[in-house]
Amino acid sequence: MVKKKNKKKYLFYILAFFIILLTYIGCGNVYVYHCEDARFTFSVLEREDASVLIFEDSDSIFITPARDGEYVGIEFYLLDSINTIFINPHEFQRPTYKIASHKYQIQYLLLSPDSIKVDYSPLGNKYWAFYGNCKERGEGFTFEYRRSNSDFNYPTLKASFLEGRGSLIKY
Repeated sequence: MVKKKNKKKYLFYILAFFIILLTYIGCGNVYVYHCEDARFTFSVLEREDASVLIFEDSDSIFITPARDGEYVGIEFYLLDSINTIFINPHEFQRPTYKIASHKYQIQYLLLSPDSIKVDYSPLGNKYWAFYGNCKERGEGFTFEYRRSNSDFNYPTLKASFLEGRGSLIKY
């Protein structure tokens, strides 16, 4: 009788372990970036169906899958004066299909009506620009950033990797 209870107990633990393991694997990988200069944190949750760009754990943009650190085309601007994030509408930009805005107001930069160039005038001259990197230009899983009207060469942002922790982030 004692052996039967122990077998059931071990079977329960093994089953619970596999359920937890499958839950973590299915949630995706999270890459967290902290920009000390801008006092700003964002992350990328890589999933099979759509990746999520998350600003300060409160606002998010769903994008087509950005797998294995291929973040080229992800480009956004953080304004100093107001809590606004602008997204660049480049033709190579990954299409955004859902925006969740809580702390920040998320807007698209518009194309100039006279040409196909992006109108950067809403940014003013006090903002931070963030550009996704790809393996051809760098190591992958990195972002480049710069300050408006600055020639300073800022370091590349490298991610803190949180494997399978996607279920812990709200988006």
